[in-house]
Amino acid sequence: MSLYVLIPLVVAAGAVIGRYLAVVVQRAAEDGVPPGSAPFGSGPVEIAIANVAVWVVFAVRFHDVLFAALPAYLFFGSVLVTQSAIDIRIQRLPRQNTFVGITLGGTSLIVAALVVDEPRRIWMAGLGALIALALIGGVYAISNVVYGDDVAFGFGDVLLSPLLGLYLGWLNPGIVAPGLFFGFILGSIAAGIAILRRRGDTAGQLPFGPFLALGAVAAVFVGQPFLDLMGSL
Repeated sequence: MSLYVLIPLVVAAGAVIGRYLAVVVQRAAEDGVPPGSAPFGSGPVEIAIANVAVWVVFAVRFHDVLFAALPAYLFFGSVLVTQSAIDIRIQRLPRQNTFVGITLGGTSLIVAALVVDEPRRIWMAGLGALIALALIGGVYAISNVVYGDDVAFGFGDVLLSPLLGLYLGWLNPGIVAPGLFFGFILGSIAAGIAILRRRGDTAGQLPFGPFLALGAVAAVFVGQPFLDLMGSL
């Protein structure tokens, strides 16, 4: 589909869905923070903008030969936006949202693989989920041994990792590790800035889910070029 037609449709639909996601986020905020006083990045307008931005990125990525996968990735983007906004508000990633994302996401990726007549992408997605779980789970386990409870991310991030791995692995299991690496780099930069500005004493006070989500979105768009670049060095 032409981007001149697709982008306006995605922007309009993404904004509408984004407003619904803001309601989901507000209901999930157990401390009852009113929308007007929500932390930056988790208010209704910001959630709608974030959803539109992610949808546009995915529309550009999947407008051609892999267009059949676009609905699956739009769903993925909305799950990431929702979980990130909740994490920013209450520093928690609700497991039910992650599990719904994995279940429906996995199903939609299977359908997309069959539609594009590339069934190999089904096992690629499964492999990606296992790679992501092993990497994030391993880091989490080691961090708990070394630092105890004072770790930069929680078990919710570990549960989120198979969802990220599913979608990255569907494209190429090789971009799973770079996608997670992007998230760690972004999280480290944000933690360093927060410490320098004295907004927190440790990196662990920052929610890590949004950075994993950003890293995954970046990998969907530039993961393969990044791998190609590394291979040429």
